[in-house]
Amino acid sequence: MRALKSETGFTLVEVMIGIMIFLVAIIGVAIVFANGGENVLLSRAGEKARSVAEDTVDEARREPFHVSYAGANADIDDFYYNASKTNAQQLDNPGYTKDFGVSPNPDQKVTVAAQYQKVNSVTGQLVDPVPTMAESWGPKAVGNDAPVDSTGERLRLILVRVKVWYRAGARAPVSPVQMNELISDNEGTGGPRIDSVSPNGAEPGCGFSFEVFGDEFDSPTVRLTKAGYPDDVGCARDSWNVGVIKCHVTATMPDPMHTGSQNIYWDVQVINADSMITTSERAIYEITQPPQIFSLSPSSGAAGSWVKITGRNFGVKGANDFVNFDTGDYTFLTDYDKDGNGEIDSYEWCNNYIWFKVNGAVPDGVKNVFVRKKTHGDGNAVQFTVGKYIEHITNIEAGKAGASGNVGDTIRIYGSGFGSTQGAGYVGFPGAVQNTCAIWSDGMIECDVPNGVTNPSNPGNVYVHKSTQSNNVSFWVPYAAGH
Repeated sequence: MRALKSETGFTLVEVMIGIMIFLVAIIGVAIVFANGGENVLLSRAGEKARSVAEDTVDEARREPFHVSYAGANADIDDFYYNASKTNAQQLDNPGYTKDFGVSPNPDQKVTVAAQYQKVNSVTGQLVDPVPTMAESWGPKAVGNDAPVDSTGERLRLILVRVKVWYRAGARAPVSPVQMNELISDNEGTGGPRIDSVSPNGAEPGCGFSFEVFGDEFDSPTVRLTKAGYPDDVGCARDSWNVGVIKCHVTATMPDPMHTGSQNIYWDVQVINADSMITTSERAIYEITQPPQIFSLSPSSGAAGSWVKITGRNFGVKGANDFVNFDTGDYTFLTDYDKDGNGEIDSYEWCNNYIWFKVNGAVPDGVKNVFVRKKTHGDGNAVQFTVGKYIEHITNIEAGKAGASGNVGDTIRIYGSGFGSTQGAGYVGFPGAVQNTCAIWSDGMIECDVPNGVTNPSNPGNVYVHKSTQSNNVSFWVPYAAGH
């Protein structure tokens, strides 16, 4: 071995060791890159699942801790407690399950369990084992649904466990995102509690309606306060229960430029009849920028379909606030009353999303959708496809491509709004129509170029017809029938 080494070289053993170290390093890098893509998918799916879990926890916190059962679900255990199991079995036997379908993996689900707990007053720890409920108690036992354990003690603490089961991909194992929330009955102990305010944006100089979600509200008064502004803004209470207050500002929101304040956030205060008070700091921000659209769902649809815009700075729907298409006036007849109750409610137009119906006057095609606010002008534009719309056509025969084909060639038409089934639909060609399509879906149609097509000197048009007709797309027939 030593003979293979020069004065400045390496032995064969040292060379072999170096090669082995290099190979191990390369394999490790490959593994890291291979796992990286999987982790990205896991991260995206996990983020969606976590968002659903957070929303579900918020929903649970908004439910009253206890309302006497009168035939309809009204408090936490009505919704989430499994009446067929003991209190100790609740976390393994959730009382609530719903599907959580995230395309393309629709087999995911959300489960919610609720278990009554006690706290050791000395250590502050949860008591183990969990309390045994009174024999006559039940979450929906009329007259016996107030949570009481076997010793007769009233229970004022419940653990809500939310699990969102998701897949990172079609072949990935099901994984859970889990969140635990201890919810207490604060009756007579801590006063009102604010969990959230919606919508969380208001326009200076405009009226403003909003909802306060929380617990232990009792004949409450609501005020808005802001650092640097000397006077509170009073609010009129429209309705309330123990967990929700609906109210509106009785005067316009002061403009920050007129108050000298640089703070564009407002605090929300709730004061109960017994003078107990709580404040949610920076709960509402003043909208000083144009509306901003993040996404449209769905991104295409025929006249009469409902679309959800997600974004920010939409504020409250004013008389001169609209969803608009391009620069046309089609939107002024657009409907925002999704539930049909005759009013545009906060869940139909709020600061972070808007529901609107596609106006029948809007012509088919790709349109720019934007939100127009009288106070701050037009926001950014996002494309939306109205009606049946052909994006492109391709010939799938070997050696061919593009929007051209002879009789008998198989082509695919890509677009949106075609409908899930063909029914009475057909594809129009120059001089002929094709009534038989091998594939017909909302976004793609596959069919053969029919007999009878003409061979014009210039390309003719292909279109899709089903109740209404799509846009025309140029299509070239090099050799018509008989050539």
